[in-house]
Amino acid sequence: VEYLGPFNSPLDPTEGIEHANAIAGKVRDDVMKFCSDSETVHVYSSPFTRTAQTAQIISEALPGEARVRVEEGLTEWQQKSLLVDPEGVITYPKTKQELSAEFKNVDVTYESVNPQVSCSPQDDNVFVEESEEGLFERCSITLDGILKERANNGESFVIVSHAPCDQCMAVYFEGKLLTESVLPAWPLGGITKFSRAVYYDGSYGPW
Repeated sequence: VEYLGPFNSPLDPTEGIEHANAIAGKVRDDVMKFCSDSETVHVYSSPFTRTAQTAQIISEALPGEARVRVEEGLTEWQQKSLLVDPEGVITYPKTKQELSAEFKNVDVTYESVNPQVSCSPQDDNVFVEESEEGLFERCSITLDGILKERANNGESFVIVSHAPCDQCMAVYFEGKLLTESVLPAWPLGGITKFSRAVYYDGSYGPW
């Protein structure tokens, strides 16, 4: 999805919105194919503006009362090159309350399964860049929490995050370490779908 900058920016008003609508359409088609009309598909989003905006567009395309759950554990990779605006200022994501004023489907009652101190303004001198291993650990903990909430009840959900986070979560589903992954190069915008069989006795197959 195209956006205005690598910091906490909104979607590009033309290409970004167009790409978000295309993704929303593909997600909706999948949901209509595999989920019942009565099933609510929750949308989990990083607190960054561009992801929350994409999540809002996706939630509007889904049937039922789809809500956007702002999950701090899905935030952008904590690297200054990704978080510093053109003036050199670190841009922190907005709170769920602030995002709810912009995007109507944000669920302000949702509490992050993996809260992040980095999602709050603080002294820039104490900013610590996150390593690849640290990012993978954060995403794994976040995904564990989301799975306990949703998929362990046989429910479907959508995650809207950032390319480095998405790749870490895919490696998690792959069941390997970062150094062992055989996944190909990652797209900067698109959809990755994971599924698993749910058996009558309540057990699950592999992702």
